Amino acid sequence: NMAKKPLVAFTIADNQPSNQKMLKGFVNSLRKFHSEEELPLVIVDQAWLDKINDPGKFYRMTPMIARDLIREYEIVLEFDCDQIICGKLDHLWGANTTYDVGCVLNGNPKEPPYSVWDIHPAMYMNCGLVAMASPEFIYHWWNLCNSPHFNNYQFREQDLMNILYHYGNYDTKCFDASNNWHGLVSKGWWQSIETRGENLVLPKGDRQWPMDEDKVIKVIHFAGGQDPQKGNYHTKFSPEVVKHLNYLVGDKK
Repeated sequence: NMAKKPLVAFTIADNQPSNQKMLKGFVNSLRKFHSEEELPLVIVDQAWLDKINDPGKFYRMTPMIARDLIREYEIVLEFDCDQIICGKLDHLWGANTTYDVGCVLNGNPKEPPYSVWDIHPAMYMNCGLVAMASPEFIYHWWNLCNSPHFNNYQFREQDLMNILYHYGNYDTKCFDASNNWHGLVSKGWWQSIETRGENLVLPKGDRQWPMDEDKVIKVIHFAGGQDPQKGNYHTKFSPEVVKHLNYLVGDKK
């Protein structure tokens, strides 16, 4: 039995021009902080997607791809490609970080609350960034995604992931329960984010959110489905932050 390699990430991007553009920005931003050697990235592209004969594939892709990769790697990270990486991410897999599954929050008080079952909307997790270290968790999730339950849930794999996260017998970690924020949790306050040296920071203050410390923004996630303005950050952040994001998604090292 071959020893597993430590770590791999994957993302999914079909040939839609908007997705290809966001993919390029995502990869460029990731590579500003982590080399291919440190964090290998598998891109599930159009050719790969065309080979998957499953009309529901886009709603269960995360466990589908993860269950193959977990045979080879200790930790599998999934990233949506409509994100910009804004800082080092090694706290997601460092030696003192252990979990079966690690997730990021889905909501913030400025968005309409969404949840499933009786999970509090503030504790409902998003599928934009999922770290998986347990084959059992992945197979359990994958089996539910292929069960009759699947079609009963609006957000399909994400709802089922939340049920397992909150009700399952798994060691779970919320990466946003820290002074690092990843993804949608900062979305209501993009205008307030500042640059501080190499970092993007959301300063603490009155934001109808009990923040007792500044938050370092590690990932910006656009989400929002097919919005034609999706990923156009130029109007959403201060000019200094826009300049920093231009650098992150650009080709220059």
